[in-house]
Amino acid sequence: MGVREYAIELLFAKPSEATVLELFAQLKEAGFGLPDRVLDYHPHITLNVCQVLDAEGLEHYIQGFCQRTRAFGLELSYLGAFPASKSVLFLGPTIKQRLFNLHKVFLKGARPFIKATRSYYEPDNWVPHCTLAFDLNPADLNQALATISQTPLPITVDLAQLALVEVPKGQMLYSYPLQQTSL
Repeated sequence: MGVREYAIELLFAKPSEATVLELFAQLKEAGFGLPDRVLDYHPHITLNVCQVLDAEGLEHYIQGFCQRTRAFGLELSYLGAFPASKSVLFLGPTIKQRLFNLHKVFLKGARPFIKATRSYYEPDNWVPHCTLAFDLNPADLNQALATISQTPLPITVDLAQLALVEVPKGQMLYSYPLQQTSL
């Protein structure tokens, strides 16, 4: 059995994720759905992919972090891709310092509980994104992009919770809500 990896994900509030889920449905109908190994996928922005050194400590840290962190909205304003032999198609958020600060503060506090962080999730390398499809060959990437290229953007989403998810299955192990702002 190989080393287990986990993703730490910012999940969207249910009402605001509907448009993103419609894009998933369009891609699936066109033959570009997520791989069968992904069991329980929720639209999200990944903060980190890592191995866990201290599961109990990490859960306690995530719970406390969520209690101290206010939920906020993002605009997913562009379609993008990480081109490779197995490409990723994604929605990218309009860059806001608040998102980068959240990422940096979260990782700083989580370091005692995690190891083997993928380098592209480090603060100076991180490209926040909401994955729509992955493992696409170059021809499929172009077709998948064409499938959803007429989507009106931006899509406004509300960040609602922080979750720990087992990779690659996509099985959520737990999640905690971010603090809601009062109007």
